[in-house]
Amino acid sequence: MAHDALQPRPPDSLVPGAGLALLVHALLIVGLTVAVDWHSAEPETISAELWAAVPEFAAPPPAPEPPPPEPEPKPAPEPKPAPPQAAPDRDAQIATERAERRKKEEEREKRELAEKQAAQKKADEQKAREKAEAEKKAKAEADEKKKAEQQKLAAQKAEAQRLAKLREDQLKRMQNSLGGTGTGSPTSTGTAARDAGPSASYGGKLRRLIKDNTIFSESVAGNPQAEVEVRAGPTGTVIARRLVKSSGVPSWDEAVLRAIDRIGTLPRDVDGRVPPVIVVTARPHD
Repeated sequence: MAHDALQPRPPDSLVPGAGLALLVHALLIVGLTVAVDWHSAEPETISAELWAAVPEFAAPPPAPEPPPPEPEPKPAPEPKPAPPQAAPDRDAQIATERAERRKKEEEREKRELAEKQAAQKKADEQKAREKAEAEKKAKAEADEKKKAEQQKLAAQKAEAQRLAKLREDQLKRMQNSLGGTGTGSPTSTGTAARDAGPSASYGGKLRRLIKDNTIFSESVAGNPQAEVEVRAGPTGTVIARRLVKSSGVPSWDEAVLRAIDRIGTLPRDVDGRVPPVIVVTARPHD
């Protein structure tokens, strides 16, 4: 087949080259064998090198030197082992625990005692304040009562003085009406007047009149009786009165005398006259 000039040329066959190479090698081997046989002397070593055309390449740049290794950190020193603790003594531990419990108990007792003392002190102070207030109140009441008693006594004294003056004035008027003082007793009204006594009902009438004018609010035991002598003029004006027998209760005796002073003039008897002297009795529960 004719080769087309326009087609690329096929590569040469490798068979002739390979055969030539084999032939050269075979001749070389035969030559070496003959040379060994021909020479008894130590054969010379012949070396042959086969060189082939090898394309030259640029040598690679040298590798950078590695950085020096960092120094390894020094290991931290291991802590020294703690010295072995001696096993605690059981008795000492028990004693310590007991001491701690005793201490806590003592502290608790001290706290309780302090609280109790504080409470007692507070109660004592409160009691003292209450006592002082009660004493102050009692003193004020006593002072008020004393003041009232003094005012009452002063009023009674003033009333007694007024009544005494009233009786004195009445006695003077009576003496003037009788024509002077004379030589006899100022209370004398003559023999007939002295001999004339009151009727049986006059005493009861006078007792009722005295009771109606008596001011007495006290509570007394029993029913004490006071006896009072009353002297009056012809017109019934009370000239004098005196306590003949006490009831045993001074306040009642005084109340009866003041009642007679309030009356001032005794009532007339059934015959129209007024007894010049009469003893009248008075009791609080009549």
